[in-house]
Formats: sequence, structure tokens, C-alpha cells
Amino acid sequence: MYLQDRIKSVLANNNIDKPFTRNLIKEELQNIVLNFVYNDRVYKDFIFTGGTCLRKVYGLNRLSEDLDFDYSSDLDIPKFAQDVKAYFTADFLYQSVGIKISANGRSVFFKFPVLKELGLQLSGTPQDIFLRCDFAKESVGFYSTEVNLINAGFYSFFVNSFDLSTMFANKLAAFLERVFFKGEFQKIPFKGRDIYDIFWFIQLSAKSGYMLKPKTDRLLALLKAESTAQVKSQLVQKLESVDRISVYNDLLPLMEPGALLEQFKTTFKATILTGLDFVL
Repeated sequence: MYLQDRIKSVLANNNIDKPFTRNLIKEELQNIVLNFVYNDRVYKDFIFTGGTCLRKVYGLNRLSEDLDFDYSSDLDIPKFAQDVKAYFTADFLYQSVGIKISANGRSVFFKFPVLKELGLQLSGTPQDIFLRCDFAKESVGFYSTEVNLINAGFYSFFVNSFDLSTMFANKLAAFLERVFFKGEFQKIPFKGRDIYDIFWFIQLSAKSGYMLKPKTDRLLALLKAESTAQVKSQLVQKLESVDRISVYNDLLPLMEPGALLEQFKTTFKATILTGLDFVL
């Protein structure tokens, strides 16, 4: 199937004016890249992580914008970028992929002008779709991985990823260390999606009687902290400072607006604060 036909199939089932439609299209591009990565003899050992991993492997119910991979051996990121572009050309006869590598050399941005080629315009957004792949050398240690079969769009394949306990630790550390401001009124650096993911982890842990906990030694190593009590204190302090509206607005492009998101906006602080007593 041509890439344009894949995009048309996504748009056929969704209102083009909805704010998360752009990320639904991006998700289909993610599926294609993931299928390439985990069927490639060089890249199949990437450790899948981040929000997209939580969605694809563990069932997180929000969209995610980027693909995040950790790696342990040497990696030629520019070659990876060219290999992905060649895959789109060979398998989808699509030659318009643009490539940009970040200044620090750890992120690849793929540009897809497919909406422009289809003569489509999403409300209030550029016509180009950008897919970002972020890479980090695994150097912290204290982690576990799993291999799981996933379904991603038209594909099914095995994925190498961190397990939930490791990813729980990663998410708590990301929330505390994140340097992210969105809009002039957001005074505390955070992403609403990080808070939603912590909320999701707490809910998931509660279903097992709080057996699911963040991997403690990894969490302390990531934050250079001396105790989980210290980490918990930092989490509580930052969580109490975040603005509910900023959290909600960050999640809008990633979730269907409705009762779930409205309820989350009013309950997330109490739910997370209560859950932290059980998981840390």
C-alpha cells in the first residue's frame, strides 16, 4: 500500500478537525518505523521506551508524539536515518521524506509532506508531519527488559522494551527532571503527559494491590537521590505546584476530549498523592 493510502485510511475514520488527528497520522508513521526497526538485524536490539512504548506494548490510553529508544552498543544515527528513508522508498514508493538531525546528534526528525501532497489541511497546523526519534545510550544500569508481540496498525512483530517497573522509574525521574514550559502562564517545568502517565501507573499498580512499583535502584541512580523518601518529597512538592489547565491543554492533542479527560483534570493530584504512599 502506498503511504498516501495509509494516511487516507486514517483520515477516513476520524474527524479531520479534531486536535488529535495529526497525532493519529503520526502514529501510523510510528507503526511503519517500528516495523522497520524490529525486523532489522542491526536495530532490533534497540530498547523501546517512552510514552509510545507504554501505548504500544502496555496499553496506555493516550497518543504519543515521539519514538524513544535506548541502546547499549555503538550506533550510527545518521545511517539509521538514511536506512529509514530508504525503507519508505522501497516499501511505500515514497521518496519525499526529509531528514534533520539535532545539534546534539541524539534526535532524528523525519519530515513527511504527505498532507500537502494529498491537498489536505488540518485546522491550525502546518501541513508537514514530523516524526521524531530520540536516542539515549543506556549507562545507568539497574533495569529489566521484556520481549513482547505487539500489533501496530497493519503489522505484528516482537519488540524489545524496558519492563513496567523500569519504565515507572524512568517516568518519575522524567517528571522531576523535565525542563519544559508551554505558554507564558506555565511557571513550573513539566509535561501534562508525564503526569497522566504517572496517574496511569498508579492506577495500574492499584489493580495489583500495589505490587507494581518503580525499580528503586534505577530511580535513585537516575535522580542521584539517597532515598525514596527524598524522591517522594520532591514529587509531592512539584505535583502540588502544577496547574490543572496546563496539564489538560498539553493532553488535548493526545486524547479524545470527553468525560475521561475532564475527570482526570479534577482528580489526578489526589490520586497520585495517595498512590505514592503505596509505591514509594
